[in-house]
Amino acid sequence: MSKLMFERDIKTDDLVSFAQQFAGMYEAGIPISRCIEALYLQAENIKFKKVLKTIMLDIEGGSSFSDALARHPVIFSSYFVNMVRAGEKGGIMGKIMDNLALYLEKIQDLKRKVRGAFAYPVLVTILAFLVMSFLVIFIIPVFQDVYAGMNIILPLPTRIMIGLSSIMRQFGLQITIALAAAGFLFLRFRNVGSVRRRIDRVKISLPIFGSIIKKAAVTRFIRTFGEMLDSGVSVPEAISTAKDVSGNYIVAEVVKKMHNNINRGVTLAEALKEQDVIPATVVQMISAGEASATLPGMLKKSSDALERDMDITIKRMLVIVEPALTMGVALVVAFIALSIYLPMFDIIGQIQQR
Repeated sequence: MSKLMFERDIKTDDLVSFAQQFAGMYEAGIPISRCIEALYLQAENIKFKKVLKTIMLDIEGGSSFSDALARHPVIFSSYFVNMVRAGEKGGIMGKIMDNLALYLEKIQDLKRKVRGAFAYPVLVTILAFLVMSFLVIFIIPVFQDVYAGMNIILPLPTRIMIGLSSIMRQFGLQITIALAAAGFLFLRFRNVGSVRRRIDRVKISLPIFGSIIKKAAVTRFIRTFGEMLDSGVSVPEAISTAKDVSGNYIVAEVVKKMHNNINRGVTLAEALKEQDVIPATVVQMISAGEASATLPGMLKKSSDALERDMDITIKRMLVIVEPALTMGVALVVAFIALSIYLPMFDIIGQIQQR
């Protein structure tokens, strides 16, 4: 467990730098063991430095480069290891490591785009919740005490907010503990197969956001699939590895079925037609690539097209979500303010009538 936590602290940027520098040294004719030694000596990330030392010792002990990397699955994914293995077999290690660096940068950029799309809505929602909680817990009780001394019938909005305020003040600790426990259980069990499946199904079914999540997952799969084919990996092996890169359980399940069908002798084009996750336009492009023996190139074009489409979807989503969130927060704050001041308007009206 401690080793897993240790290795999770190594970032994608470390891997990109590792692949780029390794490729440069290897292309200059430096042996693999010397490349790793040089990278170990200049590594700035202390934890990655220790991993590189282990890899260096494994290689000196007779292990292949890919086998040494495979002993650190948290850092080096099955995709990374299989690509290196393909480079070893084909004698194109420099090209493979260059491609890995470019691939990792593109995947990292894709993740940043998805996170950026969700950052604004999540931030606004959290801030709105904090502001409303402050008003309900600390401001409403002040007016509740004022109105309690007056012989007036409180309007419905005021009674609703006073009731909500009483619940939050009386059971605030229990609510906080329950939410913390729910958060802990979610983080603890979110990667369990059945739980992950439900979560990922909900994620791709969400209005607006689901489309972005699904496109990102499919883009990751297709880009990985194309890179592996371009490096000489067979179609079945490439699909088997690429399915785990999608980051979505539902997409991975669909790809797994495709893999099983291909192993039974079905062509890639036929396997693609039997699924409903990859868009029809992309299926047509891949089928054309398979028929014309240009599949790796067509997969790269497909992933680029999907990413452009995802960028457009994100921009459209922000155009809709930003004003909708602002309007929603404004309406809630207006309701709270109205519930506070409505009794005052009634009191002023009664005074004027006298």
